[in-house]
Amino acid sequence: MAGDLAGAAQTDAMQAVVDGEVYRRPVVPPYEPPSDFGRRAAEGDGGGARSGTTHADRSGNYQTEVDARRLRAQALLGPLDGVWRLIDEGGEVLLELSVTDRGPGYALAGVWRGSTAAGATRTSSIVVLDRTDDAVILSLSPDIKLDLRRASGGWAAALQETGRVRVASLVAVVP
Repeated sequence: MAGDLAGAAQTDAMQAVVDGEVYRRPVVPPYEPPSDFGRRAAEGDGGGARSGTTHADRSGNYQTEVDARRLRAQALLGPLDGVWRLIDEGGEVLLELSVTDRGPGYALAGVWRGSTAAGATRTSSIVVLDRTDDAVILSLSPDIKLDLRRASGGWAAALQETGRVRVASLVAVVP
């Protein structure tokens, strides 16, 4: 009996009097779809696709967009950015360079790897001695300097090592 009285008290409290009337919940009509529901073309697929494109169109354009963005990002970098091989006139690889060139106004940084006449591997970071728009002089070690000059189709190089100068060219290593 005590439980019935508590339930009745709650029901009475829920029917509070507002402006002299008993509050009644408003009637909410059920959802009614618009009259053209299902007959109208979709306004979007939620995937960011442009109107009128299919999935096949988007997947074909994806690689094109990735390539275009990569080229735009590469265009912001300097001309020496990347991995390079220094090749002499006989086709022998003299050394390899990995250079970070973020463009004008930024320092050139990188490392190189080569081998001695005895075949021992040697590596070090590069030090920029002088840089202009069309030429760069790098110090690879106290006794090795690399003089790079812009040439048609790439970079011409002169490797100065222990008093000996070797003419070479710098060739980009494409990943």
